Amino acid sequence: YCTPFLYRNKVKNISGEINLPLLKVVNLSKELVHNSDLSAEVKNNYSLQIKENARILTEIINNVLDLSRLESRVNLLDIQSYSLEDLLKETSFPYTISGSSKGIMLHIDKIRFINMMNSLFDKNASTITVTSLSAVEQREEKKEITITISASPLARQNIQQEIKIINDINELLMSRFSGAYTLDPVSGSAILRWVLNNHSHLVV
Repeated sequence: YCTPFLYRNKVKNISGEINLPLLKVVNLSKELVHNSDLSAEVKNNYSLQIKENARILTEIINNVLDLSRLESRVNLLDIQSYSLEDLLKETSFPYTISGSSKGIMLHIDKIRFINMMNSLFDKNASTITVTSLSAVEQREEKKEITITISASPLARQNIQQEIKIINDINELLMSRFSGAYTLDPVSGSAILRWVLNNHSHLVV
């Protein structure tokens, strides 16, 4: 739940993130139009900056719209059961497993899950560790599945609002996948966690 105060701050921060690339696009475009003395090199540099800031602006707007749809549950997800082993193979990222992942099924939207993993993984620094632990509680076996992504670009300290929006999206997605999404800025790790029993997903 987002209180009115938190919501106003959230909107203010998002507006600030949108204004930065927008102002750059506007100001550089004005320079290109009105300053005829610019060299070809400067014009090319301005054009590249306009394209990059336009890309950033589009990405922020798309993420804000995506977050809004997820929060209002307008964004329909194609949630189905998938084997954990198959999902890990599809990400194409190297990983290590502690415990058995055989037969473990997750109820997720596969495309959104893989996109989330892509957002969390740094190809030059990250590693993925999957831990599977079993326990018996009240005569029922439960299995805790943890996927830890080290050196995640989304788990760094002092992240920008643009990254916070992506984290909000990932957190909402994991809640829709009956899991939990945690970031550890000290270690720089992102953690995806499920607690499963024989019948359904449980989050504790």
